[in-house]
Amino acid sequence: MDKTRIVLIIANIVVALMLVAAIVILSILLINRIIFKTHVEDEFAHNIDQVSQVGDAISHESGKASDMDENIDYNDTNDITDNNDITNNDDITKKPPVLPEDPIYWINGTHAVLTKLNKEDITVFGGGNINSRQESVRRSLERWWSIQDKEKLDDTISRLTNGMHNPRFLDDIFDMGIQDMSRAEFDYILTFLDDEADIAYAESMYGTFKRFGMYSIMAWDLSRATQLCASGYAAGYYTYEEAIEKALDIGVIIQVTFFSWEDFWESYMAGYFYWSKDYEEYQHRWEIIRRLYDDEFSPFHLDWFLRLR
Repeated sequence: MDKTRIVLIIANIVVALMLVAAIVILSILLINRIIFKTHVEDEFAHNIDQVSQVGDAISHESGKASDMDENIDYNDTNDITDNNDITNNDDITKKPPVLPEDPIYWINGTHAVLTKLNKEDITVFGGGNINSRQESVRRSLERWWSIQDKEKLDDTISRLTNGMHNPRFLDDIFDMGIQDMSRAEFDYILTFLDDEADIAYAESMYGTFKRFGMYSIMAWDLSRATQLCASGYAAGYYTYEEAIEKALDIGVIIQVTFFSWEDFWESYMAGYFYWSKDYEEYQHRWEIIRRLYDDEFSPFHLDWFLRLR
């Protein structure tokens, strides 16, 4: 009887100790959760401060490359008269391509948005009659790119081909910690933003990096590289053969970097938005892309992996 009582007492003590231990463990877990939540919120607050700072540039510096050390990285030519209306140029896209499977027409497709903005002909390498446009194209190259000779043109195309803005975009991604964010974490950050343009800008950065990684906005650089090849020919700095050779080399790089026209233009548009911070023009360019997709004669309907060589 005494032994039984002793065993019961010991059992009760053990059970009591286990309950105490469980309470202690639960308390520790609860405290850790509170600490972790506070830490995460602090990290999110830090990240959103950075995202918001970038987003502020959209409204305060619309159309400006606020964090770029070059002020001549964009080649919208003097021929643009109205960026908000391209309906007068619709007859251009209704022309059939000279050759259905023409590599040169494929190259034209890689900078078709800017060609349309400039009201030029996307079916012609160089955008149209170069004899009547040579001087105006030269002035544009000097104005927007500080290009005054073939050597500077070669150098600029080389820099674009190797990545001019893509490395800076990646620096910003890593500075903001976006590379490690889950979708849920990023959605939490978006709750701190209330401006449509800011949200679109943040979404563009996050989505582009998650989709294309280290090549996030390379299409923005590569598109302008092929466009400069065409402009170099129109300006008389390159012969037709020289310009085509350079453009086809870049075209091959484009084909192995991206896997469709859709991928290419997603990357391009993210790059444009990153560079310009101009939400209105960003939407306008998407509208141009949609029109080009709707056009049955658009180069966007050529096989992405069309043999260029």
